[in-house]
Amino acid sequence: MPLWIAFTIAAAAVQTLRFLLQKRLADRTLSPAGATFARFVFAAPLALAAACLAVAVTGSDLPDANPRFALFVLAGGTAQIVATVLTVALFSMRNLAVGIAFTKTETILVAMAAVLVLGEIPSPAGWVAILVGFFWGPGAVAAA
Repeated sequence: MPLWIAFTIAAAAVQTLRFLLQKRLADRTLSPAGATFARFVFAAPLALAAACLAVAVTGSDLPDANPRFALFVLAGGTAQIVATVLTVALFSMRNLAVGIAFTKTETILVAMAAVLVLGEIPSPAGWVAILVGFFWGPGAVAAA
């Protein structure tokens, strides 16, 4: 089995587990916003460590933090937080299937935003990968 298949299966399982844990937090002790806050607070150090590791391993420089870059970061971060709160809210209303369907559209929405906002058009192979992820990606594991 190719390594990417193992990583994809592991990522799907971890994503499903994360959603289930967020649903439990929102059902029992926290609001959907609180469960989302917990996710991002605990994930922030991991994301920072991964970024530092990537810079160290590749020898790349960090991008210039000009105002346009900062605007995209702010918009993307805000959209991610709002979407996560809404997804957890769906889960807490016993709408796991609707929440998973919402998360499955994420890649298609990102690709459309890339085309409309950034003028980046995915290659035909990229569109095939997006559709494969849509029909057989992590959400398929959660919905099963």
